[in-house]
Amino acid sequence: MRLSVTLPFLTSILWTSSARASNVLSRHEVASIMTTVATEEVPLFSSSADSFEKEVQAQWDLNQDVEALYLVCDTAGKRGFDRVQNVASKCELPKFVENTMQNLLHRTCFNVPMFHAIAQACAQVSETIDVVPYTPWLKVSPQAITGSFGNATNITEPVLRYAAYFFNETLPKVQKTELKNLAKIALQVVWEKATECEGNFRDTFRVFLEGNAIKLHQKQSMSESFHCVLKLIENFAAHHFVGQVEFDPPVTIDNNNGRWIIQGSVMEGSTMIHPMHEAGITGMGQVAQMSDTGLSVNSCYFYDATGEVVRDKSESVDSSRRKVVQYYAKVSSEDESGHGTHCAGTILGKICSGTGCSPSGQNRDGIAYDAKIAVYDIGTTGSLSPGFADMLDTGIKAGAFIHSASWGNRANFYQTSDRDYDKFLYENSKYMFFKSAGNQGSGSALNTVSGVAKNNINVCSSLNKGISKGEMYASAFSSMGPTADGRIKPDICAPGSAINSASKTDGTTRNCNSRQLSGTSMACPGTAGAALLIRQYFMDGFYPSGTKVRANAFTPSGALIKAIILNSGRPMLGREDSTTPSTPYDQSQGFGLISLVDGVYLKDRSKGKVLVWDDVEVDNGQIWEEVIVLDNSCPATTTSVMLVYADKEASYQCTECLINRLDLTVTNRTHTMYPNGKTGPDTKNNAQRIRMPKNGNPFTVKVEATNLVTASQKFALVVSGCVDIGTLGPTKKPVRRPTVSPVRKPTVSPVRKPTFSPVPPSCQDDPEFRMFKNKKTTCSWIGGHPRRYMKYCRRKRRFQKPICETCCLACSKCDSKRCNKRCPK
Repeated sequence: MRLSVTLPFLTSILWTSSARASNVLSRHEVASIMTTVATEEVPLFSSSADSFEKEVQAQWDLNQDVEALYLVCDTAGKRGFDRVQNVASKCELPKFVENTMQNLLHRTCFNVPMFHAIAQACAQVSETIDVVPYTPWLKVSPQAITGSFGNATNITEPVLRYAAYFFNETLPKVQKTELKNLAKIALQVVWEKATECEGNFRDTFRVFLEGNAIKLHQKQSMSESFHCVLKLIENFAAHHFVGQVEFDPPVTIDNNNGRWIIQGSVMEGSTMIHPMHEAGITGMGQVAQMSDTGLSVNSCYFYDATGEVVRDKSESVDSSRRKVVQYYAKVSSEDESGHGTHCAGTILGKICSGTGCSPSGQNRDGIAYDAKIAVYDIGTTGSLSPGFADMLDTGIKAGAFIHSASWGNRANFYQTSDRDYDKFLYENSKYMFFKSAGNQGSGSALNTVSGVAKNNINVCSSLNKGISKGEMYASAFSSMGPTADGRIKPDICAPGSAINSASKTDGTTRNCNSRQLSGTSMACPGTAGAALLIRQYFMDGFYPSGTKVRANAFTPSGALIKAIILNSGRPMLGREDSTTPSTPYDQSQGFGLISLVDGVYLKDRSKGKVLVWDDVEVDNGQIWEEVIVLDNSCPATTTSVMLVYADKEASYQCTECLINRLDLTVTNRTHTMYPNGKTGPDTKNNAQRIRMPKNGNPFTVKVEATNLVTASQKFALVVSGCVDIGTLGPTKKPVRRPTVSPVRKPTVSPVRKPTFSPVPPSCQDDPEFRMFKNKKTTCSWIGGHPRRYMKYCRRKRRFQKPICETCCLACSKCDSKRCNKRCPK
């Protein structure tokens, strides 16, 4: 970063001769922002308020000649976005909102790389701004120590694995390699000087660069002193270019009845019905990416008699293949364990036709059996370099916007990988990532769920039909929440016990066998397969009528897919190994057991109907609202409102990881209801549901952008039950139009903008239109500001259609009484 600041700004620190900043936070205050070794009571490690203050002040001196990482907190203003502007202005900083650590109503904190002079001036420029330099132990999470040692004083197993992440992710690889070599030399010096360290460093550890991290991994089983390893970790974190140090454990891999349960457990007499398949929704035209141990292409569930896609690192795609359209061989090109083949079979396996394609026993086709797959082979232990974004981008090249990951590292806290997921899903709105919850829940063990990113879908395991207590109970092994920062995880449950799916083959031998496995690894791909069906449902135009209407087709956002799945959740009764009841939103079931027939509307199958709003954007402080009218003729007994949005990524070690806060409420004639079983706003979760008994009265749904660090936030909303859907399609963009149903009541409370409602699918903007010769004057430009659409939507260009017809979507924001009367709404 280039050091360029104004003279008045720097002169604000010339009065002091020491490196001490005027505004610093106490250990207790920092502990409320992040969880680190420096702020927590860690076994076998001592830290105090006095030592914390001394280390912070010493760090100011150490940072004098380098760019280093600082925690910057501001309490000015009412919202995070105000504080972004305040800090950027007063401290003369470049854009740094990407590194938000915490955003609460009273305080917003950021991780900011700065040179010493800028940091000093920033700490003294305002009473509302506090600056703390990151000491080595502020960069290290408690799990980095407890994950390796627990409460022991030495370790004999090769589990000493750490990753030091660069705070500047944009450094060129050549520079990262140089810094890695520097870190390696420093570690060797510490090892040789420390009397607690025995043996040879090079024989004990491997230091290497992987993606945005320098990795320190133990090579072999040797007894290592706790104090020796502490010195290595401290040295690892002390480098000014390091942002954080994490424990880096190895990645471990964690259907007939399953298909029936996922689609809603519908029975006709003694026959199990699959409503989605019955409607012709089988995954046709959809592609999923799976990261796993690989896939046996000669399994009958994936075999292609006409040939196969190349299995290498070329990222090549062949969409003409029957099932496997891409095979990225990151670690290998075969499925050595069979885990990946089984998972892929659950998602979309389909038995081949022709000679040698007869299943041995019952057909075990997957959930979305007409979909195709892009395989990302990570081997049996996993090696997800060069980064999650690269992995997901590889799948997108094959047309995959749904990813299934049945593996984990048992980390219950928000770590760098979770930040990577959230950042990718925030920036790629059409994508959704599915993650297995883990298998460490036996004995009702709390805080065992892993893969705790905010924007993904974390899947727990329910029992299969006919197993133990039955499908309305969670499996005994299924990991439990909440997350370390108190969020709801897992999100949704699906069958994961005794799941029959495709079996691996040996080499080129054809194999039509299946086998039975249990684990959240089996539940996750089932839910990913369900997402493929939901995606096809919208892209084939089944919404809102419940039948296929091509004119109604649109591509749903990942947030809408997540909202449909979580809104569908049926309340589960308990756990397989416990007599304690389970209730929605608890640590065992999250939003419940997935049920597609309750998530979407299928004519003559679903009990209730569904309304959706997608990609609705609200500004900071804005309130969006809709009045919903009920049609009491349907048999649904409850009404459900579900809000989901892709939140801005948080920072590693966060204690309050929600960055952009939206609040969902439902108001009827008597009172206001809040989401997720709470009596007030949910300040932790970006998935919020309100479920209530059907009472026949209209109600008002509100979404308030209470506190954002960005200027605006998009969301998806689903309302299901006996709702009056009329004939309108989905909302593509927020518009200023009357409510969805003919309710003449005024809105319950004042809002900053008029209410929005779904836009008919036929209402589109002409992408080629330009108001003037300037390329920027598109329909979106016209609809981007009230002054522009009030001015131009009334016009009719010579020999052309009225502007409000050409830019139908943009001009739908304009009230018809004030706009061109030739374009009635």
